[in-house]
Amino acid sequence: MKAFLINPHDHSVTEVDHDGELASIYAHTRCDCICALNLDHGDAIMLDDEGLYKPRQAFFAITASPPPCAGFGLVVGSDRHGETVAPRITLAQLQQAVRFLTPKDAQLMHYQAQARAAKWAR
Repeated sequence: MKAFLINPHDHSVTEVDHDGELASIYAHTRCDCICALNLDHGDAIMLDDEGLYKPRQAFFAITASPPPCAGFGLVVGSDRHGETVAPRITLAQLQQAVRFLTPKDAQLMHYQAQARAAKWAR
């Protein structure tokens, strides 16, 4: 099935083949511990759960999702049973929604998100 790979190192968003298996997610995201960031309409970005702790990391953000993302992101969809399917977002829509960040911009976004969460928790 198709999935979309966000590569913040070369600032690209491309279509890739994904077999729905965890090993495929690990290979695309170049990690061995993932987390998912939910997007609209059942889509999600699979990310390196330890990406923020790696040196010389590259970052991106999605307009519909405020926190900065570190490392490669694999965008997939899910069906009503929770199974991985092709994403509902189109490649063109995702390319428009992705913003590549400098480390300084990512750090600023992270602090702003923390401040909003702390304010909301009061």
